[in-house]
Amino acid sequence: MQSTLRDDTPDVERTLSGVAATMGRLDSVVNRLARRGLADSVSVAVANTNRLLLRLDSLAREAHSLTAENRSDLRATVTNLTEASRQLNNFVDQMSRRPFRALTGVKPLPPVARDSSRADTARPIGAKP
Repeated sequence: MQSTLRDDTPDVERTLSGVAATMGRLDSVVNRLARRGLADSVSVAVANTNRLLLRLDSLAREAHSLTAENRSDLRATVTNLTEASRQLNNFVDQMSRRPFRALTGVKPLPPVARDSSRADTARPIGAKP
């Protein structure tokens, strides 16, 4: 045990002197930063960040309430956009295969079979509920 302590003591002393030197350098850096007013800059940045977070929280609440108030209209809009996308994809597909369809017309897609649980959301654009 004594020999282990004797062997490790120089390493521990070297480590402690290195830590002391590092702490001295750190103290000088902190003193320089304190003289330059970094603490004030950090305080301002934190205050600005807090104001930004409060504003973001307020905006999130407003977006949530707006979405909740218009949920049925948003669903109808998504349904209409989905159908318009489906029809446009069919049109592009038909025109790509046979460009002469620009003259003869493209056969429209059959309507999508609607799920009875979602039938109330499948209104055309501008239709009243």
